[in-house]
Amino acid sequence: MSGARPGPVLAIQSQVVAGHVGLGAAAPALAASGIETWGLPTVALSGHAAAPGVQGRRVPAQEIAALGQGLQTSGRLPDLSGILTGYLGAPDAASAAAEVGEAALSAAPSALYLCDPVLGDDGRRYLPEAVGEVLRDRLLPLAALAAPNLFELGWLTGRAVATLRDARAAAAAQRALGPRTVIVTTASPPPRR
Repeated sequence: MSGARPGPVLAIQSQVVAGHVGLGAAAPALAASGIETWGLPTVALSGHAAAPGVQGRRVPAQEIAALGQGLQTSGRLPDLSGILTGYLGAPDAASAAAEVGEAALSAAPSALYLCDPVLGDDGRRYLPEAVGEVLRDRLLPLAALAAPNLFELGWLTGRAVATLRDARAAAAAQRALGPRTVIVTTASPPPRR
């Protein structure tokens, strides 16, 4: 006899028509594990935000808040087993996502929250600094897990990350911001020193 199926995961992140980022990556992976995904999009784009000719829109903060309020009013938030945040796009969207996340965790305190603090990569920030501030100050303190890349880890902790030792120290500093576990993602690790 198998154990009970986990409840749904609320994924607050990007939605793209073509590609496997944001909800296009999370929903199939969770479905393959038998987990229902409640997708709350923060942007609706034709493809990856960096793709040539990408078209679409940022979902207004008021719409993100309204969708979150609808979930809260429905009484379904206590069913959640997890929460995932990713690409937030704009400061007001990040704040709205933080409010939805706070309400979800209040209703389902045992839900596991994974914050992917999408902010930049390869030495450059591609979202406004204010998005990073919401990630650092509101979302990461709520998270059980964080999955920054090396650039995001350095920006969020205010530390230079040039070596593996630097990355370990920055991950420890990241844990001090709230997440119990920090998984550093990157294509090429810094040199060992």
